[in-house]
Amino acid sequence: MTDSYSTRLVKYSIVRGGLFYRLQERLRLLDKNDSRLVERALLFALIAWFPLALLANFQGLAVNDNPHKSLLLDFPVYSRFLIALPIFVFAENLIEDRYVIIASYFLNSGIVPKDERSAYMSILASSQRLVLSPVVEVVLFVMAYGVAVYSVFLDSAKPSWEYTSDSNLSWAGGWYVVISLPLFHFLLLRWVWRFLIWACLQWRAAHLNLRLLSTHPDAAGGLGILSESINAFAPILFAISAVLSAVWCKRVIYDGVSVTEFHRPFLVFLVGALFVSIVPLLLFTFRLIRVKLRGLHDYGVLANHHSLLFERKWVQSAGTVNKESLLGTPDISSLCDLTTDYNTVQSMKFVPFRLQSLIFLAVAVAIPMIPLVLIEIPLRDLIVKLGGALI
Repeated sequence: MTDSYSTRLVKYSIVRGGLFYRLQERLRLLDKNDSRLVERALLFALIAWFPLALLANFQGLAVNDNPHKSLLLDFPVYSRFLIALPIFVFAENLIEDRYVIIASYFLNSGIVPKDERSAYMSILASSQRLVLSPVVEVVLFVMAYGVAVYSVFLDSAKPSWEYTSDSNLSWAGGWYVVISLPLFHFLLLRWVWRFLIWACLQWRAAHLNLRLLSTHPDAAGGLGILSESINAFAPILFAISAVLSAVWCKRVIYDGVSVTEFHRPFLVFLVGALFVSIVPLLLFTFRLIRVKLRGLHDYGVLANHHSLLFERKWVQSAGTVNKESLLGTPDISSLCDLTTDYNTVQSMKFVPFRLQSLIFLAVAVAIPMIPLVLIEIPLRDLIVKLGGALI
């Protein structure tokens, strides 16, 4: 097997590395095969949520007459620490597998030609250095604390379980601002940073002299595999959507805000999520347009010459040709094959992603909003309306 058709995966990771990763290794929460993924996710969720409930209970802030002063009635707490936080951990292997496959595919498929391989490997190496950078993780850690402190003290004037009746930070509020919220924001910012690294990698790869084929069966010049990068980040956007849904549900139920006030913010979030997900892939659009136009020219010229020769041999000379020789002649098969190739070129897309991936991402963002919809339209009424529409 030649190097051009190697099936070996490149040594590249957008997940494994950095100070936080090494800390988990030292605490034996991580191993080579990440066999303790479930335990890690549950541990982070418990660290962030359980002490909050315990400390709030000691000060009478777990459940009371005022829902704003009741930790266990605070929907965003559940969504952040028992839904989003575990998802941030569970998503590691899902994203890791897809990004390694995509990075390896560029090299193994021949899309990156031999004279560009060293440049491509340099891009992967520099991308890996950004993942491993301890400075970046320290900055993200400081940012996470800054956001946590700002968000807590910004709402200090409002009634909350984060503060006691004498306006001092409660025990649960202290844990919330020192441990729980920074952990949540750090993991979120960490994923944002890794997405930016991936987007930068795609931008640099798009400027290489890639060998794209207009007849590739994925109808994207051979870049159709990039659609998997959209699927990879769907869990992260699902988690963010779950937090937004919980915050909005809290405002509707406890503050009497109308659900309709959140229709536009949700649409903005949905469109923004879709746009941000496809932006790195749109970097290949102009290259794909040129490949398609070149393919239409080359295969159009080839098809025209082939058709002229076929017509001269089998149509214009029909009276002199032995009709039995038509049976089994490869000329007809080659004409059909060329027609198939030209149709493939003609159906080539200008973007390297599938509509199904966008639909999957939109569904992932929309599902957490179901509780918000059910507040406005009770489940029973919703079923009746759907049933009436189908009958």
